[in-house]
Amino acid sequence: MKRKTTIKSLLLMAALLVGGGNVAWAEDVYTTVYERTSAEGTTQWADADVTAWGSATNLAIKNDNKYFGFSGAVGEASYSFTITSNAKVKYEAEWYVQSTSNGKGTYAYLRMGNLFIRVRDSYQSNYLAFSTDGGTTYSEEISTKNTAKWVRNGQVIAVNAIFNSATKLIEGLSFSFDGVAYTEANLASKSISNFNTIGLKAVKGDYTATSMLKSIKVSQAEQAVTNADYTINYQLSGNNVKSVTGTSVIGEVITADIAIDGVGDYAGNHYLITAETAPTMTLVAEAASNVLNIPVRVPYTATLTVNKTIAGISQDSEVFNLTETDTKSTAWVYVYPAFVKSGSTYYSCGDAPYGWTGEFTDGEAISKSVNYSTERTDIVYFLEETTSGTNVNYSNGGTMNIGSQNARDRGYSVGTLPAGTYALEANITAANRRSVVIRQSTNDPLATVGTSNEDMTTGVKSAEFTLEEETNSLFINGANSGTAKTNQSEDFDYTLVRIVSTAKSITSAGYATYCSPYALDFSGVEGLTAYIAQKNGKTIEFTPVNQVPANTGVLLKGNEGSYNIPAIASAAAVENVLVGVTEETEIAANNFVLMNGDSGVGFYKTTKAFTVGANTAYLPASVAEGRTFIGFDDDAQTTGIQAVNSEKITMNGGIYNLNGQRVEKATKGLYIVNGKKTVKN
Repeated sequence: MKRKTTIKSLLLMAALLVGGGNVAWAEDVYTTVYERTSAEGTTQWADADVTAWGSATNLAIKNDNKYFGFSGAVGEASYSFTITSNAKVKYEAEWYVQSTSNGKGTYAYLRMGNLFIRVRDSYQSNYLAFSTDGGTTYSEEISTKNTAKWVRNGQVIAVNAIFNSATKLIEGLSFSFDGVAYTEANLASKSISNFNTIGLKAVKGDYTATSMLKSIKVSQAEQAVTNADYTINYQLSGNNVKSVTGTSVIGEVITADIAIDGVGDYAGNHYLITAETAPTMTLVAEAASNVLNIPVRVPYTATLTVNKTIAGISQDSEVFNLTETDTKSTAWVYVYPAFVKSGSTYYSCGDAPYGWTGEFTDGEAISKSVNYSTERTDIVYFLEETTSGTNVNYSNGGTMNIGSQNARDRGYSVGTLPAGTYALEANITAANRRSVVIRQSTNDPLATVGTSNEDMTTGVKSAEFTLEEETNSLFINGANSGTAKTNQSEDFDYTLVRIVSTAKSITSAGYATYCSPYALDFSGVEGLTAYIAQKNGKTIEFTPVNQVPANTGVLLKGNEGSYNIPAIASAAAVENVLVGVTEETEIAANNFVLMNGDSGVGFYKTTKAFTVGANTAYLPASVAEGRTFIGFDDDAQTTGIQAVNSEKITMNGGIYNLNGQRVEKATKGLYIVNGKKTVKN
């Protein structure tokens, strides 16, 4: 049996806020549910309130019992109370807010039930914003910068609201400060829930915030209501796939669902309403009028096929089934990495941004291709996906950050890098004035990239650092911009470490072999010449070269000293009989290794298995048959380098001085040009 009563004065607050004139409404009688204030002679704040509000960290009574909440500190707390069913709930609060400067991410809120009132909602703005959906979406219409309602720091804001728990509506909302009262008409008659909770929160961004109550009074007015039945029919081509019935209070707004699952013969099927937004109905006394018939359809679907090619090799296609969401969105996003690794080498697709977005139509077949064709042997570390065991926030390949670290040797382990100059590079996707850094264990950053007060630009940024010797315990983590303090990093799409230049020393012998895991460019290295070796009959010819790909053995000639050799992304392959190794390697007997022995500097034949060092090169036995030693003799009458045992090692191409060093052009004097002695007058 249904209980029938009459509703009392649903529109009282509306009349109060807009000025009811001579309209006479019966006043609701409110009784106090919860009250605290700093005024003398009334209910005072007490230590028991701290416990009642959850004993949150930093929660306290401040300024000789004047305020209660969070003062210049991060915190969140709430208090719940009991209200009578169907009652109206009135909140009367004096809320004190403050934060310093226009710090991004700093804000405070007061929560009354499910109504969130937030101050400092956006960077370089300082205004009130309201949310009725649990603090997810805020209205910025209430007050913005350059209006009379722009909130200043250190103000007490008086907030008054009436919620109707029967109709689940906001019946009135107003606030005042600076002696001026404002009415927020945009939120009047909006749906609300969770009527019996008060909440406070202060959030630290660039600065700290204050969120405190000077006073709060919660009261309720009991009201009699009339209930009514309602029905919602979800219909596919006129047939009911689902019917929903219920009973609620006359005057309540009933909202249909956007997405539903069918029942009965339609069980197992999912449907969306055809309307753009969810239909509503306000319950009335006549039951026949409380029926809502809503057409539905099946969600739209499509397919996305992604074809990838890496280093010229086609990969298996990925096929994704796209389905319209329950919010009726047909948007789709596919994000792919900037670089992928094949074997030991990274390859770039050369694209930016790295992915596609779009809207699909029902039944559409979408096809996309990405080609990773550019070799990047200079990349020594790359991060785009999450790694197990690290503190990371990550979203769909588009952006991520390294979470707050309590120790500087946490984050992502780069491991060990040999001596050389490197660059930390990151594709920055936000401007939060934080940084991505690389550290050696707990030391201060070796390199920092990010944004700051002076540089709020995003995109690919890099910073170089030099390791004087092989260095281990290298980590990528986060930092506040311009400081050594570890904190959450700036948002980025990817970060990497690439080699800029590698260091190589030559002794007084004047020669060395070298093999780098990176492609190298010798063209701008003053005083150093690099040669590849080729066999021409019984002659081994050493030809100067400007660039070599990764893992290529070369012979270096230069004065004693250390040389920084630039690394490059890639280089064309060369014909070369020098065998390069990047790790310490044992070779068989009869191969030739470079030494400064009894016969001088040259390639000596090994008589037994021999271990060559990392990043060196040797001549295989097959290219030097019948010899035990290949020496170098600076002889100006031939090529500048001559072989012992009557077998020539020639230097082809270019112009050389009498020391066998390549020069750009001949001036006056004696030179070797294409292996022949030439006099320049």
